[in-house]
Amino acid sequence: MRKESARWRDNQDPSAQRKLSFKTPSQVPIEQVYTPENIADESYLANQGLPGEYPYLRGVHASGYRGRLWTMRMFAGFGLP
Repeated sequence: MRKESARWRDNQDPSAQRKLSFKTPSQVPIEQVYTPENIADESYLANQGLPGEYPYLRGVHASGYRGRLWTMRMFAGFGLP
């Protein structure tokens, strides 16, 4: 995977992107692509968890959008991490 990721990155045209780097509203850098290498040392259950369970990355309902349609909500929390 590492070799293929490096090959892919080397073949990308930087002028095809609007900007050279992107960040979240909290100024956290966003990579162009994420692969399993980015989470090789992480525990899935500790960091992502299962749907409907802490830390709620996939929402507070275990059924997600299968159980109810998505809702529009206000975006809040422009603070830094």
